[in-house]
Amino acid sequence: MQLSNIHHQELLNIEWKIRRIDNKTYYLKSIFKEKGYLILITDLRLVWFEHGNFKRIQQNAKVPNIDIETEKEAIALLVRVRKLFSDSESRTTIQRDSSQLLINCKPAVSQYRNEQQNSIINAFSWTFHCELLNQQATEDGSFKTGPQVIYDHFIQPSQAIVNYFTENMLGTI
Repeated sequence: MQLSNIHHQELLNIEWKIRRIDNKTYYLKSIFKEKGYLILITDLRLVWFEHGNFKRIQQNAKVPNIDIETEKEAIALLVRVRKLFSDSESRTTIQRDSSQLLINCKPAVSQYRNEQQNSIINAFSWTFHCELLNQQATEDGSFKTGPQVIYDHFIQPSQAIVNYFTENMLGTI
């Protein structure tokens, strides 16, 4: 999987959210737009990414048995996916294999209770299929690798802070 420079720039200034799941820490960035989403997740060793465009949303919707035929249906579904994703911190599970990281989002138990009081049962869940970013750069440099993402999003900003304080504090000591 490759992360385009365009998607990388979109995600660069988005804040990281920390998710601790099964004694592991993951750092996650996400952007939800009207017609799609971007998910970037790392454990600081490897980096995974998913670009949820119309085709990907159609594909992912098959698991909860939702048939998406039009872009308008995908847009409506994406509103629910975004809400579930932002509300599901305590009900998120992550499964990892050699090339994918599956982020499973399910409604919180309190959401079931509220819906049962109104006689509505809504067990909507969603799985994001994030693919492992390449570890080797392409020759033309038009895509970012996993190590480049970790450098650009973690190491370089941390180093800038350390350099700033080192330069400014040494002058006052």
